[in-house]
Amino acid sequence: CNHTFHSTCIENWDHSCPYCRCEELDEDLIEPISWQISRNPTNVLNIDNIRNINPITETSKKQIYLNKWKDRDCIRNGHTMFCCQPYGVLLICEDCNTIQTFNCMH
Repeated sequence: CNHTFHSTCIENWDHSCPYCRCEELDEDLIEPISWQISRNPTNVLNIDNIRNINPITETSKKQIYLNKWKDRDCIRNGHTMFCCQPYGVLLICEDCNTIQTFNCMH
C-alpha cells in the first residue's frame, strides 16, 4: 500500500497497515520518528535566570513529572531535563529546548 507511518507507530500494528491491513509494506515509505517532532511547546524562558531564582525540584520528586512528560523520545534518548518549582512545576528539556508545566503533584 502507499499509506505512510512512522516506523515506531506501524510496529504497534504488527507491521501491517491500520487502514487497509496490507502486510506488504514498502519499508522506504516508513518514516523514522525523530525527537525533533516535539509534543511540547518551545521554551522561551531564560533557563539560567530560572536556575538562579527558583527552587529546584528534589530528584525523588522529579520522577513524578518525568513520567508525565509528553515527548517520550526525550526520556528514551536520555536528554537533560531541568525541573524547578516557581509556583507549580516547570520541566524543561535542555536538549530540545521544550517546556511542560504541571500543577504541583507532590
